[in-house]
Amino acid sequence: MSQKGPKGYPLLGVAPLYAKDGLGFLTQTAKDYPGLARFKFAHWNVNLLSDPKYIKHVLQEGNKNYQKGKKYAELKHFLGNGLVTSEGDFWRKQRRLSQPSFSKERIAGFMKTMIEFTDRSIEKFKTQYSGKNFDFSEEMMELTLGIVGETLLSKDLSDGSKEMGEALTYLIEEGNNRIRSAYNYPMWAPIPRNLKFKRCKQYVDKVLFEVIEERRNKPEEIHHDLLAMLMETEDADTGEKMDDIQLRDEVTTMVFAGHETTALALTWAIHLISENPDVEKKIVEEIERVTGGAPLGMEHVRQLEYIMQVIDETLRLYPPAWIVARRAMNDEVMDGHQVFAEDNMFISPYVMGRSEKFWDNPEKFDPERFQKDKKKSIDRYVYFPFGGGPRLCIGNNFALMEMQIILGKLYQNFSFKKKEGFQPIPDPLVTLRSKNGMWVGF
Repeated sequence: MSQKGPKGYPLLGVAPLYAKDGLGFLTQTAKDYPGLARFKFAHWNVNLLSDPKYIKHVLQEGNKNYQKGKKYAELKHFLGNGLVTSEGDFWRKQRRLSQPSFSKERIAGFMKTMIEFTDRSIEKFKTQYSGKNFDFSEEMMELTLGIVGETLLSKDLSDGSKEMGEALTYLIEEGNNRIRSAYNYPMWAPIPRNLKFKRCKQYVDKVLFEVIEERRNKPEEIHHDLLAMLMETEDADTGEKMDDIQLRDEVTTMVFAGHETTALALTWAIHLISENPDVEKKIVEEIERVTGGAPLGMEHVRQLEYIMQVIDETLRLYPPAWIVARRAMNDEVMDGHQVFAEDNMFISPYVMGRSEKFWDNPEKFDPERFQKDKKKSIDRYVYFPFGGGPRLCIGNNFALMEMQIILGKLYQNFSFKKKEGFQPIPDPLVTLRSKNGMWVGF
């Protein structure tokens, strides 16, 4: 079987085309060369996969031959050897140790915290933004950082004046910058951005190690956060527990992965809902029906079925984890396609979510696609906003419940309208951001 793809330019390959419009380039390439498109991206050989059976092979069936792409190594400066960046036997051990902390029963115990922090944001909106336009994306970053800090560490990390919040924000921004940059100065180079990165990393490490040490020194104190669960969990085979460095890496990873992606999904949801008044009307009607006019509480969340459909449809159109990169460790033939060792495999939930081959009218925002009976028929490697295979996002249920609560409570209190003339510009960094924020009012 021949392997085709866009030719690009000498030496640079398709890099200039991607730089001009990365999302558009990948979407069009998948359309022009369905299934598998092969091209040069500067010095990289890349295979863009757009057939669910190939995606399933790389992420699930043949996953041991495919490790994270080389660019993920840039995140190790910040995340260490946590679940996002680790590989092989070490990753499997860490995943096994972390998994019990994310059971549905334990996650349900965090509902109260999610509701309390959302109520706090609602009060802030009412007192500071009534009749004004504001950047909704910034507010969601603050809210989800508060929730993840409290559920992970029993600490509020969301106050922008606190050094911890500022340090985490800078580390996340710089992680984005290093991933998207064609060349990065080595971290030892004493340039200002590296020096600031090191200061922020040292501060975050100091705070986390102090929390861990305090808990080890006072084992009689009872905590109900994720850190406590991670500290308690033993390896079923060896009886080992995580050491301090492993705990630090996993907590940092969960802060990184657990607040930005959720905030972005909520930001894109507000954008889509504001453009579809019929969807907003159904959301408000469902909240009224479920709550009977009472403030939305823990007992109501699981009944918000239409809001979950809205979340699913948002994640189809604007998945925060918009691309997955893997690197082939060995040569293999995949359904007639030759894959070479060191080939990069690009898999994009964004591209798959907008494919005319798998979705009717894919650009239309239609939460009805995800009604329970319809959702069952969707191939799990056509719609996979949380990844797939063994490396399926460990916090997916946490994120979905958090989004249900936040959207439910927000739309019980507000009707958001975008600032006149404003249109968001998707920016495909490590995550899918809006380059110019999300300016709304109510």
